[in-house]
Amino acid sequence: MLSKRILPLNYIRSMCKEGCLEDALHDLEFMERQGQILDPRIYSCLLQTCARFKALASGKLVHAFAAKSGYEQDKNVGSNIINMYVSCGSVVDARKVFDGLLKKNAFTWTAMIAGCAKHGHHVEALTIYKQMRREGVIPNKFTFVGVLNACAGHMALDQGKLIHSHIVKCGYECDVFVASSLVNMYSKCGSLEDAQKVFDKMPSKDVVSWTVMIDGYVRQGCYEKALAMFSNMQLKGVKPNQFTFVSLLRACSGLFSLTQGQWLHSEICKSGLELDMYVCTSLIDMYANCGSIVDARQLFDRMPKRDVVLWTVMITGYAKSGYNKEALHFFQKMQKEGLKADKVIFVSIINACSSLASLEQGRWVHSQFIKSGLEGDAFVASALVDMYMNCGSIEEARQEFDKTSRRNVVLWNAMIVGFAKCGHIKQAHELFQEMQKQGFKPDEVTFIGLLHSCASLADLDQGKQLHEKLIQSGLKPDKFLGSTLVHMYVKCGSIKDAEQVFENMLNRDVISWNALISGYTKHGTSVKAIRMFQCMQKEGVKPNEFTFVGLLNACASILAFEDGKQAHCQLLQSGFELNLFVANALIDMYSKCGRLESARVVFDRMLIRDTVSWNSMIAGYAVHGYFNEAFQLLAQMQQKNEKVEGVTLVSVMSVCSHAGLLNEGFHYFKSMDGCEGIKPTVEHGGCMVDLFGRAGCLGEALHFINNSPFEPTVELWISFLASCRGQGDRVLAEHAAEQILRLDPNNDAAYVLLSNVYAEHAEDQFYVVRETTRDTPGFGNLSLPLQNLVPEAPCKQSRDQT
Repeated sequence: MLSKRILPLNYIRSMCKEGCLEDALHDLEFMERQGQILDPRIYSCLLQTCARFKALASGKLVHAFAAKSGYEQDKNVGSNIINMYVSCGSVVDARKVFDGLLKKNAFTWTAMIAGCAKHGHHVEALTIYKQMRREGVIPNKFTFVGVLNACAGHMALDQGKLIHSHIVKCGYECDVFVASSLVNMYSKCGSLEDAQKVFDKMPSKDVVSWTVMIDGYVRQGCYEKALAMFSNMQLKGVKPNQFTFVSLLRACSGLFSLTQGQWLHSEICKSGLELDMYVCTSLIDMYANCGSIVDARQLFDRMPKRDVVLWTVMITGYAKSGYNKEALHFFQKMQKEGLKADKVIFVSIINACSSLASLEQGRWVHSQFIKSGLEGDAFVASALVDMYMNCGSIEEARQEFDKTSRRNVVLWNAMIVGFAKCGHIKQAHELFQEMQKQGFKPDEVTFIGLLHSCASLADLDQGKQLHEKLIQSGLKPDKFLGSTLVHMYVKCGSIKDAEQVFENMLNRDVISWNALISGYTKHGTSVKAIRMFQCMQKEGVKPNEFTFVGLLNACASILAFEDGKQAHCQLLQSGFELNLFVANALIDMYSKCGRLESARVVFDRMLIRDTVSWNSMIAGYAVHGYFNEAFQLLAQMQQKNEKVEGVTLVSVMSVCSHAGLLNEGFHYFKSMDGCEGIKPTVEHGGCMVDLFGRAGCLGEALHFINNSPFEPTVELWISFLASCRGQGDRVLAEHAAEQILRLDPNNDAAYVLLSNVYAEHAEDQFYVVRETTRDTPGFGNLSLPLQNLVPEAPCKQSRDQT
């Protein structure tokens, strides 16, 4: 029972202020039943509270009481009803009330405009603003803020400029809120110059205006300008808020600048915002994008509370950084904590399974997705199709595609590109035709996937047909699409077509330049590759690590030491020297140019080495006769438990061959039996034949060829024939030549080598050739320890001269 001594308005205001909405509504019902005539401000107060708590059901009840009491047409009450519906997300109800109002004031119009803009009804907000102007209602500053937000959301630059002129006429241009909204509108509409002009004219700038300007630069990709503006903001003494830091962290992510990000982190700590959920989420995302997943994890672990967004950023961060198992582990932990995954998380986890090629894990994640009730989403279906294709399950990929009723271009692309990657080119092109028949227009991704398939098969005719269809579709071959075309023509051996596409590209990025530079190198025109790099620099295109790899490969192929040295100086300035691929290319270039000291300096400075690094250095030593250094490096490689690959053993066996170390070479060949993942190849066989031949053991070489773990090839027999020439064994030389011509009747090398044998040993009249099938000793005598550099007993000669 309400006390008669308490005024109902003050009582309701007190209840609303304390957040006791249910009690206030109960008292309102009591007063209504008592037939009391209530102050309309009571309804306004309750409606404002419903808007604050987004309590739509309670708001509708208050609306019903206000209408019953005849206060719906009251300007203030009516405006608050509209504001309540808008705040609760029910724009349709708000518009019904708005249209039913007989009299509307500026606040009513503003509430409707702001509500439409906030909930994405941008065109409707602009229409209501025009209607407001026609009816002669003078807008206030909040009206302009709302309609400018609508222009920003609709990317309506021309209408934004027109409203800017209205603002000037009404005298609100210098208002900090209106000016900030103008800056926001211009920046989101892509007109940063106009945004900067408005910002510069502002007599006073608060944190909101600075943040809006910084965010504008970030949105347009001008990350360095955004960071420079933040420095100016600090000089002016304006303290940043959480939204400022979020925009700046996106700038650091865009620049992949871990150093800048760490500095911003220290500024965030000074501001006491490190544990703010919004800021921490952006920090974790920045660290993950900049390659420091460890820092991202440390921040995540320190957070006292974690929402779905924070888990999403951490999981996607792991997946993007290649830590796919950790991403799956975190997904399981998130589920155990009772949090429901959204579509973003499922796409990331499915992509992780795809990268791991783990079909079992992928099926499990798929089952979890079905349980979540989100099945049918085209984007998740696209990720599932891609995952099943990568895991080799084409049938399951097709099943997922067929059962998805709401298809989009992304889903079609996943299926087409998946077929292309799996080598089912015919099905990919059939699906491409079906996609067009069903009214879906292929985009860049569609063509890029199909062009890559043509490149992998070196199918020039199919590639040219796709190029024609691409032109017919109206897509311009710029940047990624143009680069893919250049890559396709290079792979198909048509450098002229690649050059033509490149010349016709209006916008060339570093990827397109790289495609042509690497193409010239692969097709033996390395001088052109070096010149192309020089042209690239003249046009102001900044090279990346792949540019330098292509350039260094070109220098290595023509032994252009001076050009390679200049490239080394430039990549030092660019900070790419410690990049694994660049360092490997440097080692290869210096090694091939005979500058092994320089190659070793690069090798020793590497923070991370892979098998290519070790192989390149060992091969360099082997080619130039530094046998001891090659063996020492191999021993060092084994001490560090680095994985020895087949190509490593080819280099080492080549060392043994040139040094005459037959037993050591055979030891390394036999060691492949105990090495996981290494199988003897023809290259290893060639080394063994060369080893036997140089040692004069032609019988052992022939026995090896006949009993090798692989089919004897032309290359093996040619190596054997060359050894026969060196030893002057005409009979075995003839036998080798017969085998070569049996495998390749048009092989000129067999005739040349055999004629050389006849020419060099024409004076020999008598040959007594032993029966190799009975007399060949095999490999029994090759059991010496590795440290012995000379065999204890000489091998038998394959022919005895009399």
